[in-house]
Amino acid sequence: MVRCSLVVAAHPAFNTARFVTVLARLQNKIQVRYVVVGLSVGELAHLTSTFKGRKTQHILGLVQVVTFEWKPSTLYYRHSNSSVAFLYGRDVEVVWTVAMVLNFTVKFIEPPKGEWWGTVRDDGTWNGIVGMLARGEAELAIANLVVSSHLGRDQYQGYSTLFDTEGACFLARTEPPLPRWRAPLLPYTGVVWLGILVGLVLLPLVICIMASAVVRGPTKSPEPPILTSPMASFLLTLRLHLVEPHPVEPAAHTTRLLLAVILLYTLVLTVGYSTNLTACLTVSKSPPGIETIAQLHDSNLLLYEFSFFVKDVLKTSPNPMLRSLTEKHRLVATVDEAAPLVRKGEGVLITNKSGMEFIFNTVVMRGERGVRIMKECLYRYSVAMGLPSHSSLKGNVDRAVARVFEAGLVTFWRRESYAIYQQNQKKSSIKEDAGIIAAVRGDADTDPPSLLLPLSLDHLQGAFYILAMAYLLAAGVFLGERLGALKVAVSATPGSFGHEPRGLQAKVAILPQFVVVLHFTILLYRIGKELWVVCITAVELSGYIKASPASSSE
Repeated sequence: MVRCSLVVAAHPAFNTARFVTVLARLQNKIQVRYVVVGLSVGELAHLTSTFKGRKTQHILGLVQVVTFEWKPSTLYYRHSNSSVAFLYGRDVEVVWTVAMVLNFTVKFIEPPKGEWWGTVRDDGTWNGIVGMLARGEAELAIANLVVSSHLGRDQYQGYSTLFDTEGACFLARTEPPLPRWRAPLLPYTGVVWLGILVGLVLLPLVICIMASAVVRGPTKSPEPPILTSPMASFLLTLRLHLVEPHPVEPAAHTTRLLLAVILLYTLVLTVGYSTNLTACLTVSKSPPGIETIAQLHDSNLLLYEFSFFVKDVLKTSPNPMLRSLTEKHRLVATVDEAAPLVRKGEGVLITNKSGMEFIFNTVVMRGERGVRIMKECLYRYSVAMGLPSHSSLKGNVDRAVARVFEAGLVTFWRRESYAIYQQNQKKSSIKEDAGIIAAVRGDADTDPPSLLLPLSLDHLQGAFYILAMAYLLAAGVFLGERLGALKVAVSATPGSFGHEPRGLQAKVAILPQFVVVLHFTILLYRIGKELWVVCITAVELSGYIKASPASSSE
């Protein structure tokens, strides 16, 4: 309990304001504690306020705090009819704690719709939170306030000591996974595949040269024909790459050493490929996306923001790359509007990192995410409470906020707000958040992954594509051989002048062979077309079954 040296009772005939002003001036010389009673809240606020701020460092009674709903800093807990029950969130909890320490009652008010933090009007005045603090319409302000002097706002709006740090980061699109048919090519990069192809071409030549040299050498050791023929050596090299045993043993030590080195080389390649192939078949791989500001600058993506704050900051940046991002700036109203644009790959959304984490922890909790946070953020900033400029309340408010920050309560309140929001989501039927869920999640599968994953046709479609290509290649070679045989048969038939009937008879004799080739080609085309339709239908059906709610519930 604090002892008071004087109790001032307000009376219409007594100049209470003049008396309190004299006492406030004497506080530097003598320790006087006084209490003023008998005034309304409005009269008390008028008594203790000037254009420079309050005359006293203590506030009792009702204090107006200006804020608006800004997830996850300030959240509104709503009833089923969308009416607001109470406010919660990181910034709200900080205000409640400061109110308990300084012993005042909180009344939350909102700025005019659309003004938010505030911008400079044409006449030089401010609207929004900055304007309300400057005009004395509010004593405190919260809404993820960034400590900044941009455009001279610090002349009208002061700040308490910081209670959290944030980062302005980019919300970018998660690149779609690569097609499953490319899985057999994913274990190695393009450079490795090029090296393997070069090895398949050069190794048979090296084997033929060394085997032929051994035959012509002084040892006169005969080597098998499979080592001296270029085509046979190519097939041998291909067998070794496919982990097939070589059918013959070289006679000379030189060729034995060469084949031993080739066996070791192909062993490393095949083991590395087979082990990595399992992961590529079961796990979808996405191509690398944009992760840095330099990559964002070189791309055609737009920059979405909820206000013009970051754009104004980028205009004054000495970095020309950052200044050029203002040309891509576009204004969006809500996450519901920005998320579909980001998922389509039309641009990136810049906002505070805690807001992005809130989306991931509440809206997108499971399954694949259509969006992600880029690794490189734009800048970091401090978050504090707002006060009128030159406010005498700053000292007491700073001490209370510092105790909150040092106790580590801010992180706890942030996580607690996620749980409360999820509770409110289950009880509420607000369509806005359902729109955000659909916008961010898209068509992602939300079922938790199973520990046992059998390989389906979707996983192995690459192998069937390879088989189909082999069938087509074999059919092409077969048709080429048949056409070559027909050409030889026609050229061998005597058809000189005077023997036309005999040539015609030969052409009629080979006509059934043309018909056989034509029928075979048509049959092959029909079979390939039907197989293609069956494969596409099976892939679509497997995707439908995977996305079906009935199958997921079972």
